Amino acid sequence: MKKTPENTLAGRLKELRLEKGITQRQLAAEIGVSYGAIVGYENGRREPNSKAMAALEQYFGVSGEFLRGGVDRDAFMENIPVIHAELDRVIARMGQFKDAYTVSNQDEQALAANVLSQALELITKNLLQQNKPVNMVYQEITGPFAAVFQLNAAGRAELNKRAEELQQLAQYKK
Repeated sequence: MKKTPENTLAGRLKELRLEKGITQRQLAAEIGVSYGAIVGYENGRREPNSKAMAALEQYFGVSGEFLRGGVDRDAFMENIPVIHAELDRVIARMGQFKDAYTVSNQDEQALAANVLSQALELITKNLLQQNKPVNMVYQEITGPFAAVFQLNAAGRAELNKRAEELQQLAQYKK
């Protein structure tokens, strides 16, 4: 995609700020950078450091990829309802989890809470915070996860052993 003023960081930042109806000074105060920094970003003379970039992404609720102009605005906006609908389904599933969690025994609660916590940590670190294209589909993650519940104790032990072996082989690493 050819960079036009609208799909550069400077253009996107100014556009998002104006859509929110705030001044450069207000944006600077909101995200904790100097007014001069915001002016520099919008004029294309400066690039935000990683901390400022993260603050801008969070403040405007957009990805760094979008903010830097790496994604077409229309395509980005078109995908938002679909992505938000999926998040709504996740939130509904969390309600179902909470209901089931409440009536299960403490051993099940402890295991479920630990598995969910670890899964969310892995997803956050490996999918959401990488800022690089994802070359996976969800079945690649959920397939092995679902298989665990179909195995007996010996099968789970064997699966873990094989997983450790695969992780040691260089040809299977990223």
